[in-house]
Amino acid sequence: MRVFPDRISSKVIFVCLTFLLALTVLGSAQPWKSKNKHSSVSKDRITALEEKVERLEGRIEKPLWVTGILFLYASVAAIWAQSTDRNAKKWFILGALLNVVTMIAIIMINIRDKANQKRNLMSLGHSKKKPDAA
Repeated sequence: MRVFPDRISSKVIFVCLTFLLALTVLGSAQPWKSKNKHSSVSKDRITALEEKVERLEGRIEKPLWVTGILFLYASVAAIWAQSTDRNAKKWFILGALLNVVTMIAIIMINIRDKANQKRNLMSLGHSKKKPDAA
């Protein structure tokens, strides 16, 4: 007389029984509870750790606005470089890394370019003269 049907092998039944046994053992497991006097110390420790996590989260939020400002400096430098036929990628990187120094350099270069442009116009004879009235 056969105990198992023809279609179900003994290996499948062994795996199923092992699975059910594991579920029974794991399902009946209870979490470990400390019954000693140090439980209040561990609660204080947990509270202290939670406060540290909150402080660390605050530190993460601060750099977000700083990153936005750095991106703004870098974008202004790149747009200026592109409008003056300079390498926008290099100026973007300079604006992100050396933001205030880059803005001062942009102002100085812009002043120098304007002076050179004015000097070139005057040397070509395009200075502003009033037309002779005859």
